[in-house]
Amino acid sequence: MHGSASFADLLVLLVVVLAVAIGSRHSRVPYTVGLVLAGLVIGLIPGHPTVALTPDLVMVVFLPALLFAGAWTYPQDELRRNWVPIALLATLGVLICMLASWFVLVRFAGLSAPIALIFGAIVSATDPVAVISVFRSLRIDPRLGAIVEGESLFNDATAVVAFKVTLVMSIAATQASAAQPFVDFLELLAGGTLVGLAVGCAGLFVLRFTDDYMIEAMGTLIVAYGSYYIADSLRVSGLIAVIVAGMLVSRVGTRMGSFTTTRAAVNQLWEFIAFVANSILFVLVGLSIDLRATYANLAIIAWAIVAVVVARVIAVYGLSALSGLLGQRLPARWQHVFFLGGLRGALSMALVLSLPASFPDRGLLVSMVFAVVLFTIIVQGLALAPAIFRLRLQHQPSPR
Repeated sequence: MHGSASFADLLVLLVVVLAVAIGSRHSRVPYTVGLVLAGLVIGLIPGHPTVALTPDLVMVVFLPALLFAGAWTYPQDELRRNWVPIALLATLGVLICMLASWFVLVRFAGLSAPIALIFGAIVSATDPVAVISVFRSLRIDPRLGAIVEGESLFNDATAVVAFKVTLVMSIAATQASAAQPFVDFLELLAGGTLVGLAVGCAGLFVLRFTDDYMIEAMGTLIVAYGSYYIADSLRVSGLIAVIVAGMLVSRVGTRMGSFTTTRAAVNQLWEFIAFVANSILFVLVGLSIDLRATYANLAIIAWAIVAVVVARVIAVYGLSALSGLLGQRLPARWQHVFFLGGLRGALSMALVLSLPASFPDRGLLVSMVFAVVLFTIIVQGLALAPAIFRLRLQHQPSPR
């Protein structure tokens, strides 16, 4: 694609984002749902923008910025307060999604176990953007939003690690050790954590020599992409590295005196980056979905949606009960919102597109994942606000 064509396509996407952003202010359709619908409509127009939703675009360009922005602005006091449900949903929730997908798709859809497990890993990553925007517009309890956002922040990383481990085991077809997947999983997470700590500490050391907000903002940008690149080069989890580095620089930097006078400016930078990146991604999600391929595989896609719904039911209500036993009770009304808030997005689409061209049933997996993303964003996304009103959660104080 020529540079001029790419620029024109990007300009069209930005105009669409602006139009939907303004339109969502005057309608009941959530902003991100409107973006996906706009992308679907644009995809039906001859000569529409041809910007492709590629794995590299999502994983290398957009995701490090989005995860760093989430880690940078995440209320870490809420993380300490709600770490039990967040940790359960971001770890065991991924495993539950894989096992539920394995059971439903193998037993009822006739897929092989490796294909079903990989599908489960791919769709276990939740995308909270649409959910958080609804929460903010209705002024939902910040603790509820913090749990939803915390789950997504960490399960993006654990889902990618689970996907990589499952894919390697599937391709290698190795039976070397039943414990090997868990060892690989822990190595990827531990390695990413160490890289994130190292890059974050280096960033803090350098940024102590300046109090210029533009330099500090550029420094955080380098930390975000540098931590991902280094971790990925070392074959450990780049996403974990970004999250750890972001939280370290944000929290420790404030305590050390960094960002004392520039915090607001750096916050605005990352809020803007997250807004633009998420907006373009949601339009590209709509543009990338092939409705004809979805219709051709409708029966298996229906079972895929059933698998995701069943997994979410087990994860939310089962792990909420476990969280209560561990001392952090979650109100039943919140659990209903957690269930509806399990939207999937661009990360799931990027993971399935990253499968090798020779991978068995790759085309079918692409259709299944794209359909699940479309279903969760539109159906669950549109149902979220009415459910919150029905549950009377708007303006509600947090249970202590």
